[in-house]
Amino acid sequence: MNALQIGDPRSGKTTSLLTLEGFAKQTGKKVAILDADGKLSDHPKFSKIFKSGEFEHWDLSPFGLTESSLGSKAHNLKAPPQQFPKGYLAIADMVDKITAQQDQYCAVACDTFSSVQRHLKKLLSHSSQKVAFEFPEWAAMQVNLEEFFSSFYKMKIPLKIINVHIKHERDEQTGAFKMEPLIESGFRHTALGQGPSEVLLTTIRMKQGGVPEYCWFTHPNGQFNASSDVFGLDQLIVPQNWEPIWRELL
Repeated sequence: MNALQIGDPRSGKTTSLLTLEGFAKQTGKKVAILDADGKLSDHPKFSKIFKSGEFEHWDLSPFGLTESSLGSKAHNLKAPPQQFPKGYLAIADMVDKITAQQDQYCAVACDTFSSVQRHLKKLLSHSSQKVAFEFPEWAAMQVNLEEFFSSFYKMKIPLKIINVHIKHERDEQTGAFKMEPLIESGFRHTALGQGPSEVLLTTIRMKQGGVPEYCWFTHPNGQFNASSDVFGLDQLIVPQNWEPIWRELL
């Protein structure tokens, strides 16, 4: 099953992945986390579960967006990266390695696709020696993003999850705001059509007593294009918990 989880920062996208622990225990297989944001090493809950062996951490934090120092970048703000950015190549290598041992995993998650795009942009900027992209660079960007999605979702792992940030866009005709995945515009609709059966929008609602609850919107309402094969039309908003989804796969 392919899933796309969309939401603002701190809306629960990453934390919801902890609910995959039961899937690992039920199947005796691991959950692979492709940590493109490079932020989970210091996360207390994730660092603990990585030590348990049920989650496997594929960490991109050793690979910065550029290999240059902050000072040299500050002196060349309008210049493309002068040193070769290794981040996107490391991401591609991680996907290939996970694919090569895919029978060991019950689930794999990329957190987040937004960082994958940033690393690819830096690589293409260095390769073309351009900061402002023109048609050839945008075309190369789209081809590579399509290849990433295709390779990720084609893995023979029961549950594949891609986390992506959200973009709030205003409709010029109606003035209403819509929520779209923060994916390069030429690839956005292609990505949604590449096979995720679960497109889940993360949100936070306040329960009685002012207690926050992290939830998913599971179906569209005019502002967003969520969809779900697992949750029924009467389940428009549900707690963020992957268990109902992974139980469908047992």
